[in-house]
Amino acid sequence: MTVYLRSSITGKVLTQKEWQHSLNEWEDEGGASAQVDEFIEVVKDQEGNWIEKNPHNTSSA
Repeated sequence: MTVYLRSSITGKVLTQKEWQHSLNEWEDEGGASAQVDEFIEVVKDQEGNWIEKNPHNTSSA
């Protein structure tokens, strides 16, 4: 099953593989690694909108 991640900063949705690939490229070019908490796992609802997969399973730190 494909995992989709949405950036909380840009709103862009990537597959987990695309995210990992872009992260590796960014680090290879000398950039700082992206903050993992920037990305939220999402799924499409019945209307085709991206929604957070488990909105009730987040913890406040």
